[in-house]
Amino acid sequence: MKEQTIKIKINGEDREVLAGNAALLRFRKAGGDMSLISSIDGEDTDALFDSIDAICNLISVNLVEPQSSDDVANGVESMTALFEAATTLLNQVPWLVGSN
Repeated sequence: MKEQTIKIKINGEDREVLAGNAALLRFRKAGGDMSLISSIDGEDTDALFDSIDAICNLISVNLVEPQSSDDVANGVESMTALFEAATTLLNQVPWLVGSN
């Protein structure tokens, strides 16, 4: 079975990111912490930057053509694009978003 992918523009090029349960497993194996992704509130600046780092790591370890998380952070056009990509990626995990 082929893994689902999403596209995100990094450094002006469309890149494919693997999505779904296996994406979360790769993130966890790379030392990723899901609590950093789920606790974004914007009130604590340090926590916000930790969360952005975690999202960049989530995307970078699942890129079909690997790039570092710094490349992802510096290459996306906006924070909105980064958060939209992470939201789309996480929405591919049925048990995470519910049965609907």
